[in-house]
Amino acid sequence: MAKISIIGAGSWGTALGLLLCNNGHDVTICSENEKEIESLKEHREHLTKLPGVRLPDEMKFTCDVRGSLSGQDILVMAKASPYVRTTCKKYAADIPDGQLIVNVAKGVEAQTKKLFKVCSDRGIPIFTFVNKIDHFGKNPFDLMADIEDVLGIRSCPMNWPIGVNGDYTGIYDREKRLCHLFVKDNAHGVKKLEVISGRIDDPEIVSHLSEEVLSSLKDDLELLEEAGDPFDKDKVSKGELTPLFFGSAMTNFGVQTFLEKYLELAPPPEERETLEGHVAPEDPAFSAFVFKIQANMDPKHHDRIAFLRICSGIFEKGASVLHRQSGKMLRLSQPQQFLATERQTVEKAYPGDIIGIFDTGELGVGDTVCEKKSPVTFIDFPVFPPELFARLSPESSMKRKQFLNGVSQLAQEGAIQIYKQPYIMESFIIGAVGQLQFEVMKYRLEKEYNVTVNVEPISYTCARWTEGDVPPEELIGLDNAMVVYDRRERPVYLLPNAWQAGWLEERNKDVVFLQSPPLGVARLEGN
Repeated sequence: MAKISIIGAGSWGTALGLLLCNNGHDVTICSENEKEIESLKEHREHLTKLPGVRLPDEMKFTCDVRGSLSGQDILVMAKASPYVRTTCKKYAADIPDGQLIVNVAKGVEAQTKKLFKVCSDRGIPIFTFVNKIDHFGKNPFDLMADIEDVLGIRSCPMNWPIGVNGDYTGIYDREKRLCHLFVKDNAHGVKKLEVISGRIDDPEIVSHLSEEVLSSLKDDLELLEEAGDPFDKDKVSKGELTPLFFGSAMTNFGVQTFLEKYLELAPPPEERETLEGHVAPEDPAFSAFVFKIQANMDPKHHDRIAFLRICSGIFEKGASVLHRQSGKMLRLSQPQQFLATERQTVEKAYPGDIIGIFDTGELGVGDTVCEKKSPVTFIDFPVFPPELFARLSPESSMKRKQFLNGVSQLAQEGAIQIYKQPYIMESFIIGAVGQLQFEVMKYRLEKEYNVTVNVEPISYTCARWTEGDVPPEELIGLDNAMVVYDRRERPVYLLPNAWQAGWLEERNKDVVFLQSPPLGVARLEGN
């Protein structure tokens, strides 16, 4: 029997702990999340990650990560790959010398797979940048295989890392046939790395590379030429081939090359489908859609910025436009463009440009603004259906006003989906794609709106809308469903799992069920 500590109480950590515990090992699950640990102790079940699975009585749970590291035979890192290095550094002084550490790497996250599927379905070009080349890393051929196997897209390396066994010292630009070697220092990203550039056979380049590294580079390049996918701009534009770049964002190495190539290959603004037909960039009538909303960019003023992507016509400062979803006319004053923390007022903007405008709460993500004389409504704005649900309520009823204001603002940003239950005023049902969205919302409500909230997971994993917004009294088999209403007052049916959703659809064959909310279209004023 081995004593094993698992850092991370998510789905992987809990499932692995269950497996090891059932095989007779002494298992301790560690997490700094006190509420998560208390819930595991109380219910002996992970309510959000492994609902319905009983955890053994002998399995231990603790928030004292440091205390659990001593006397263990095996330490398991059951955390997302980006956080493994940070966790190891944080507890390095507490990990005994010679300790066996196992990293349960998750590989490509589920949300990344969903995002790639959306890009693939819509034919959106995908550019891939492999970061942190100045650190020890995975074999680049293995990374190419991961992209193809997991994400379903072929890749064409535009440059190639120079080094062996993950110890890289630069990149080779395949198009320009130049080596770029970085000079390592101890600045840890504080400054841009110095670079030595030249042909692969230049004496200066050869003097900085060992015979093994040089031979490996030549072999890799030959293999890529013989067996790799050739660059095909047409396939890139259709999202069937991804240009692959290597570099280090922290030290600004390889970033310039990537950005220059991106500008060269990225497609120009294209024709977009609408409910009324199509809109082309050269059409004279102005149109745009809201793709992002950000509240409290300036916390002192609680401002709210809606980001518009212009699709046709020319935008001019102060223009009055039609908001299709409400039928109201809006004046787009004080348009701005952003670069990091800098803001710049915009007088004119053109198709493909992105501008930010101050919003008082009228706009929502996916909404259309256009000229009243040429009304259009953009369709197919991708919305990920929620898979996790929880009940959100304020800890203090005295903070109800701040609670309602904060929830309304954050919901309109599109960061999380909010649902109401009939006759229940003191709480909301919230839906998200990942657990992190719940944590971010809770943090922002506390920091930006000064209200502490309770987030209680509920055992539903599917949401269904209906064509025509069919009311619940017309459906059969809602015994296991929770009926809620979204921000457009449409009925939404929450179900425990996909099987229950399929069963509901089977019982109501005349109803068309949707996994994502349908696009709402308001009638124009005067119609």
